[in-house]
Amino acid sequence: MSFEELKKECDILRLDNHLLAYKNDKLQKRVEELENHQLENYHYFLKNENAELLRQNGDLAVKIKNLENTNNQLRQARENWIEEKRELTTEKERLVRKNTELENRNAELYAELLKEKESLTKANAELAEKVKALNAQNNQLVASLADQSEIDLHNKRLANENRDLKTQKEN
Repeated sequence: MSFEELKKECDILRLDNHLLAYKNDKLQKRVEELENHQLENYHYFLKNENAELLRQNGDLAVKIKNLENTNNQLRQARENWIEEKRELTTEKERLVRKNTELENRNAELYAELLKEKESLTKANAELAEKVKALNAQNNQLVASLADQSEIDLHNKRLANENRDLKTQKEN
């Protein structure tokens, strides 16, 4: 190949190189435009995503606050329950002691009542014997009184007869 041909070919290659550089620049600009467009779209997407995440974060913050309030209420209720349980346990222990004291006192009173019952049963038997003796004595007195009544009646008749006789004598 001749120098001229080589020069021509070199010029053609330079033109092709310039053309390719131009096309490359155009493509590079297009790539940059697309990247910028994609970045803008991605930025818009991320901005929307960020807004949604911030909204969700706000919702979660409200839920967390509500859960903390509920937790505090439950903690307070638990503390109140523990205190009430402690008070009830103390009251139960006091009532158990009082019940034991009452059971002991009840046992003492029951023993006293049994002694008193035994004593009263014995006294009742003695009184029954005395009543029996008094009934026998009363029966004797009633019999004696009946005899006395007959004597008194007989004496009254005799006194009446004496009076009648005196009255007849005086007449």
